[in-house]
Order: sequence, then structure tokens, then C-alpha cells
Amino acid sequence: MRGLLRPVRGTTARSLRDICRSQVGLRLKEVQRIQRLHSAVVRGLSGLADGDVARRTGYADQAHMIRETRLLLGSTPSEFRARGHAVLSTKSGGRPS
Repeated sequence: MRGLLRPVRGTTARSLRDICRSQVGLRLKEVQRIQRLHSAVVRGLSGLADGDVARRTGYADQAHMIRETRLLLGSTPSEFRARGHAVLSTKSGGRPS
């Protein structure tokens, strides 16, 4: 996540925020939150424990990650994983678990 929105050489922080807002339609902080959550979801689906996922993706603690997941995805990480595994197994030709 950290590398995706690093300022381009010669680009000010304000310019980066303006570009993000005009091109993506979101504030830079919102994009960074989504990127961090994406990283957490990928790590969570790989089988890491929620506490490890939270620590490795920069959340203050597991509770912070759970609140953010609920806010942005409408479910807790465990609820999302349960749905994610069903979607993944269906796409690979298997039956949802």
C-alpha cells in the first residue's frame, strides 16, 4: 500500500491530493483507507489471524481493523471471509462452503 500513492518526484502533496480527487473522485485519505483494507482482506483470505493482519497492514489494533471493515464492507472480517470463500470456491467450479 505504501508505494502506490507515493508522490511523484516534483509533485507536491497538494497536487497529489488534487489529482486523486479529480481522477478518482475520492479524497486521498479515502483511497489510502481502501488500499489498506484491500491489503488486509487479501492477507485475511490467505489464512492469517485477524490480529496479525491488523498489525501487518498498519491498523492500530484488531478492533480498529474490524470497525473499518464493517464500515467499508458492511461486515466483519470473519463474515467477509465466509462469503469470500464461498465466492472463490464457486468461481473455481466447486460448491460454496
